[in-house]
Amino acid sequence: MTAVPALQLEHVSKTIGGLTILEDISLTVQPGERRAIIGPNGAGKTTLLNVIAGFLPATRGRVIVFGRDVTRLPAHRRVDVGLLKTNQQPAVFQELTTRQNILIALLRGRHRLLGLTGQVNSDRAVQREAERVLEEWGLLDVSDIEVRHLPHGYQRRVELAARFALRPRLLLLDEPAAGLAVDEIPAFIERLAQLPRDMTVVLVEHSMRVVFSFADRITVLHHGAVLADGTPDEIQRNEDVQAAYLAGAMRGRNAGTA
Repeated sequence: MTAVPALQLEHVSKTIGGLTILEDISLTVQPGERRAIIGPNGAGKTTLLNVIAGFLPATRGRVIVFGRDVTRLPAHRRVDVGLLKTNQQPAVFQELTTRQNILIALLRGRHRLLGLTGQVNSDRAVQREAERVLEEWGLLDVSDIEVRHLPHGYQRRVELAARFALRPRLLLLDEPAAGLAVDEIPAFIERLAQLPRDMTVVLVEHSMRVVFSFADRITVLHHGAVLADGTPDEIQRNEDVQAAYLAGAMRGRNAGTA
């Protein structure tokens, strides 16, 4: 029996103020797949993720998540089918500690009330799960520090840990390596590799080092349309991609940015 795709885009277009940002995007992402979406600045990558997540409505076409048409659903309803998205800037509670951010994420996942400190502290199962997540993501040493006092790389890690704690079926990562120092990239790549295969991941990223270490397949956008789609080897050999984007981007691969 053929598995239902984790994500299908059928002829998705997006027009804003008369300007076409996305044009006739169709792609299929299989369960457990790691899909990277790359392209030059202005190619429409973040807009595409926002359309998938429901933060922007598609002008035309359909978005289907695990067999369910979510095209007309708002973002908060798409969470119900297991879809979560990170942002280019870490979306965390800056005034709260790392531990509190993880606890809030866990409580959201259990559909519990938020803001009741006594309830949080009394729920031993949630506390144990928080400890496990903190250890898994290497955050125990900073667990009681307010996030606003952490370096950018740690803030990004807190956000990813909080999203992962919700156990999404489909995780959209929007430039997760943005702002990381060069020496932080290897550990970040290693952590991405440890994500379980029952989680499908679609990643928009400028770091070719991250992309080619992570992706099973790569979709290249150019001027809001799909220029190429294939395995990392196929994309590296594609002459159209080389001419439009990849040759320049690859120059930054060893440095971890592009």
